[in-house]
Amino acid sequence: MTLIESLQTIPDVRRKQGQRYPLIAVLLISIMSIMSGRCRYREIAAFAKANQKEVLKFFHLQKRKHLPSHVTFREILKGVDFDDVCTAFNNWAALVSGYKLNKDS
Repeated sequence: MTLIESLQTIPDVRRKQGQRYPLIAVLLISIMSIMSGRCRYREIAAFAKANQKEVLKFFHLQKRKHLPSHVTFREILKGVDFDDVCTAFNNWAALVSGYKLNKDS
């Protein structure tokens, strides 16, 4: 299982008309940004903009001219259940590392 496959198990609670950007794209951009030390919403948006060409190509979003703004990142991330993200990430990490998770912690 890849990280992308694991994160795709997270439900997208947005209405269909509010899904301009795939949830997986927002989550992965956010994770990559945070891993590079850019944790605030404006920094996440700046990270996305700095890597716009690669991000648009990777997520097959070439028809879009822009990536989400810091406001969009904030609104989408606020709607995601943090426990779902932790579970998906921890399951993936345990799988690739061979580490067995303690379900109680």
